[in-house]
Amino acid sequence: MKIGFFDIDGVFNRFTDKVGDPDIDKTLVKLANQLVDANTRFVISSSWRYHHGVREFQREFEAAGFEGKIIDSTTCINTRLDGTTISRGDQILLWIETHREHIDSYVILDDFTTLGCPEVEDHWVKIDSSIGLTQANIDSAKLILDNNNGKENI
Repeated sequence: MKIGFFDIDGVFNRFTDKVGDPDIDKTLVKLANQLVDANTRFVISSSWRYHHGVREFQREFEAAGFEGKIIDSTTCINTRLDGTTISRGDQILLWIETHREHIDSYVILDDFTTLGCPEVEDHWVKIDSSIGLTQANIDSAKLILDNNNGKENI
């Protein structure tokens, strides 16, 4: 199975210096449909997961025109027992390690300046939050998903 990890703010909506639009942009969601196939599923890694469940994400994305299947979200745990922060990249890596036997390839769509986890950065498509998801981002994501079917970096 191929997995796409989705951030939302700055990926499926746009942020400018003045105003951020909290709604999911249908135009940006429809671009993501190019990643959808019978073997691809999606996991929410956005901070929105603290307030929304997987079913709610599926409904919201479908209402915006998304044709894919959202199956899960990454952990909401963001602090280790010793008080250190667990980065978004570490949260994604934990999800991957938990589901490794089912994953052929994965891509991360996120506007963070760093994921804080070198192990996943080769699978990261950095999104410009002032623009949101672009065709060039989708093309990069497809390459990552298609080139990692050998599982050597999973």
